[in-house]
Amino acid sequence: MRQRGLLIIVFVALSLLIPQGGEGSSLLLSPVRLFLRPGAVTAELRLTNQSEEAMHLQADIMSWEQDERGRPVYGKQKEVVIFPRIMKIEPGGEAVIRLGFRGKWPMKEKAYRIFLRELPVKRPGEKVVKMLINVSSPVFVVPERESPGMEAGEVMVRSGKVVVPVKSTGNIHITVKKVSLRGYDPDGKVVLTGESGGWYVLPGRVVPFGVDIPAEGCKGAERFEIIVETEELEPVTLPRSPEVLHCKKH
Repeated sequence: MRQRGLLIIVFVALSLLIPQGGEGSSLLLSPVRLFLRPGAVTAELRLTNQSEEAMHLQADIMSWEQDERGRPVYGKQKEVVIFPRIMKIEPGGEAVIRLGFRGKWPMKEKAYRIFLRELPVKRPGEKVVKMLINVSSPVFVVPERESPGMEAGEVMVRSGKVVVPVKSTGNIHITVKKVSLRGYDPDGKVVLTGESGGWYVLPGRVVPFGVDIPAEGCKGAERFEIIVETEELEPVTLPRSPEVLHCKKH
């Protein structure tokens, strides 16, 4: 007997590390980050279906922490409520998710993530590879007095990468835009560059950022700088010698 319909479901995690408004996705989120503050305990997340088919979505919200390696840890929570949780968005249409905080207001920022998962809809006789959207967006409950802070830990070299642990020392998260590596020759000319992507560092947590060391430029470099750039603070520059970066091996 021949199978009349086949639906292969592939879940695609659309990265919102440092969100760019959902560009390149069939689902547009606005805003891409939500902030709840004293006096503004509610917010709205607007969703736009940019595809040519109706989209069925399920929304959930979970607490968000980071472990000792900076990896995300999610858990159940009851402090932030959202509505609706199930929705259908027609092609070109919009939906609005409303959320509010009903817990005790924190002295240190609390973080959550809204997860939006597209639900599979199988039509009779359909034979298609369907790419289902699975996105998340951060929600921050901000204390009354915000005090960002950052500390860069000991620089390490692992498997050809410069690894810089970045800690958020304040009472709110910091958003690392990038960590850059620059190498200079004796005349001060830049002969080596490298760059890592960005991510959030939650208050009190440490996230390691790794930058590849290009072997072709390492031999000509006499000194190095590692620059940590964030959205909230001034860039931090860490001078380093070639020996620290194990450049003699390259």
